[in-house]
Amino acid sequence: MVSFLKKKLFNKNHHKLSEIEQNYFLERLYRFLSYGYPLLESLNKMEWDPNLKPIAQKFSKSLTEGLPIEETFAKLNFHPTIVTYMSFVKVNNDLVQTIEKCQEMYAYRIKNVAKIKQTIKYPFILFVFFFIILIIIKQFVLPSFTNFFLMDSDSAKSVVYSIMIIDVLSSVFIIMTIVLIIIWFLFKKVQKKLDIEQLLRIYQKIPLFRSLLRLQTSYYFSLQMSMFLKTGISLKTILKHLSMQKENLIINNYSKLMIKQLSNGENLSYLIMNLYFLELNIAQIFDANIDSQLLERDLSVYSEQINDQIKLKTDTFIQRVQPVFFVLIALFIVFIYATLMWPMIQLMQTI
Repeated sequence: MVSFLKKKLFNKNHHKLSEIEQNYFLERLYRFLSYGYPLLESLNKMEWDPNLKPIAQKFSKSLTEGLPIEETFAKLNFHPTIVTYMSFVKVNNDLVQTIEKCQEMYAYRIKNVAKIKQTIKYPFILFVFFFIILIIIKQFVLPSFTNFFLMDSDSAKSVVYSIMIIDVLSSVFIIMTIVLIIIWFLFKKVQKKLDIEQLLRIYQKIPLFRSLLRLQTSYYFSLQMSMFLKTGISLKTILKHLSMQKENLIINNYSKLMIKQLSNGENLSYLIMNLYFLELNIAQIFDANIDSQLLERDLSVYSEQINDQIKLKTDTFIQRVQPVFFVLIALFIVFIYATLMWPMIQLMQTI
């Protein structure tokens, strides 16, 4: 792992670190902190590595200027997940454990993304390759078949039908690809102009994404609530802190709604039941626990359970995607073969 990371040299001219570089930074920072070095001294020791020297110097400079650690991570363009996780430090006062958990979580994220890319890489290449073959067959092979089988009307008709089928399928594929690309770019362009309520309505209509987002939001909410409750601060103060977070807009929005609910003297559990991207179990936990210590315990255990559930669903998805791709490609090959052989079979029947 270390040898691989050393090949991914830090580009001093890049404004944003790659995911591997961010994980490498967290891993090294945790290692020095675990040896008992203070934060600034750990960053100073990290300058021994020429790959880490530029980012370590920038980090030290921001901290010495009085910028909080989570804002320093944000300023240096670390991933929003890392920034959110590091905001726990001001509450739990445990920098070493927070960085350790953050690095483990981020490393697992990188591993899953790499698995998904590797899973779809070869099927996608094969699919593109066979699509090109499909175009070649449509433009050159089948027209030649038409001329070859011109003497036999039935065979010629079969070739014409084959050309029509391939033409329709290739046109549908091209149009769908173009439409999806346009939709993606348009969404990215207008996303910043939409308010959170509009975004949530869009997210609710995306089948696979909405279930994963619900689990992820429930995980971060239950984890943050449990960590804040452990410090003994009030529920309203916790929600005010969560409502000021800029990294997770859903939790930010939900926290504001909960503050309003508490201000009206109403029960939080009823509101949580109606929040789409929070699991129903969270409402049941709030309803069953009046004591903050018991609430902290249940939310902490539940966050661990959701984390395991997210890992299980991600692994299951990865295991299922590749076979589906290969089945589609196999059907594609059979279709091409049948398209080419059908006129030949028609001709043989007339002999």
